[in-house]
Amino acid sequence: MRHFKPHTLSEPEEKIVNLKDVTGSNALVNLYDAITNRYVFKVKVNGKVQELTRAGLQPLIQGSDPKLRAAAYQELYRVYGEDGPILGQMYQTRARDWHNENINMRKFKSAMSVRNLANDVPDEAVNALLEVTKKNAKVFQRYFKMKAKHLGVSKLRRYDIYAPVAKSDKAFDFNAAANMVIESFSAFDPKIGELARRVFDKDHLDSEVRKGKQGGAFCASINPEDTPFVLMSYTGHARDVATLAHELGHAIHAMLASHHTTFTFHSSLPLAETASTFGEMMLTEKLLSEEKDESVRRDILFKQMDDAFATILRQIYFALFEREAHEMAQKNASVDELSAAYLANLKEQFGDAVEVSDDFKWEWVSIPHIYHTPFYVYAYAFGQLLVFALYEQYKAEGESFKPKYLKILSAGGSEAPAKILAEAGVNIRDPKFWQGGFDVLSRMVDELEKLPVEAKSKARKAVTKKVAKAKIVKKKSKK
Repeated sequence: MRHFKPHTLSEPEEKIVNLKDVTGSNALVNLYDAITNRYVFKVKVNGKVQELTRAGLQPLIQGSDPKLRAAAYQELYRVYGEDGPILGQMYQTRARDWHNENINMRKFKSAMSVRNLANDVPDEAVNALLEVTKKNAKVFQRYFKMKAKHLGVSKLRRYDIYAPVAKSDKAFDFNAAANMVIESFSAFDPKIGELARRVFDKDHLDSEVRKGKQGGAFCASINPEDTPFVLMSYTGHARDVATLAHELGHAIHAMLASHHTTFTFHSSLPLAETASTFGEMMLTEKLLSEEKDESVRRDILFKQMDDAFATILRQIYFALFEREAHEMAQKNASVDELSAAYLANLKEQFGDAVEVSDDFKWEWVSIPHIYHTPFYVYAYAFGQLLVFALYEQYKAEGESFKPKYLKILSAGGSEAPAKILAEAGVNIRDPKFWQGGFDVLSRMVDELEKLPVEAKSKARKAVTKKVAKAKIVKKKSKK
């Protein structure tokens, strides 16, 4: 509250701002949701046209059929593109309203500074994160070039970045998975393993797959006195074992901070994924050290890199686009100019590693976060890279790192992230710290490059030929 005091207006002015938001920017965002939530996408699957929601498109986008992946993406941005001029105008208005209130009236330094203060993170730290990520885009570009070889194509299309490389059928028994997670935690510190076991002992974990159950996975930390509750649907895949470690990591974070009050035991948003992602990394290291099946190893490593891309590079480039788009809106840029800027953003992000088609110029109007909560997206990358950098520090320092890490988690939300991390010897303003996270990712790519590339099957050769033929026909028709 003290930090926000310089940006707080007089009481009558604040009343007017609140009234303005009800029928202004808030209403505009509600209208955006009302329009886009009604969208229906039509894709031909197995010879039959299906009408799907956006969630229904997701399995096709991440599926093994390259033609269906392309068709799903093309339909997604065809529908959004039809309303693109209207949705884009809504975004322009949202950006201008943000500028009028927060920069003209509240006197923030920049459009992004508003979110930084809400996250209790200094501008310099966020700027360092953005710049280091831009410089390291090549790490993911190298990954996508290597992934293309495993998929048996010369170059990935933007449609293919989440394509599965290997289909592993290995199933993990739930009890074995639970023991595996607890063992990996205990190997780091016995106290961490004991806290994870407490969730099971209290019967606070619902892993059963059943009808009517809410999807997804989460950890609910209700108050400091109670053991957190974990919900997930366990189906036995390696991904589910990682999810179990992730959610138990959240529970451990809350239990270590349980000596604080209800108001301060929850960590701030930039630190919220620290224990969960660190827990996943401990488990992954254990799985990779013990797993002999190459297809399972391949699944684990590729999933880790795909998730890292979606959480780090993709989100940071969204934030970079937001920063540019807010500036362009002040200069009365048209919706077409914003779309061109977004397409340039994508091409810089992927370099020569991925072919980006023009239909992706409408992707930005399909991202609800940039409408709902401007500049929110970098928090995902902040949390993920922070953990990679901490893991790098752990590898370098060994046992001496463990008390520092436990102290970070024990702080909960009682102090600003910069202060909590500084006490552990971490300077989030220093680009070298963020580079440490990318060094971890670079080594993951090194590990993947050691894996043998499987010979293409006849079916995959046929698919590759079809894709190549489609490209030739398209080029000829343009000429």
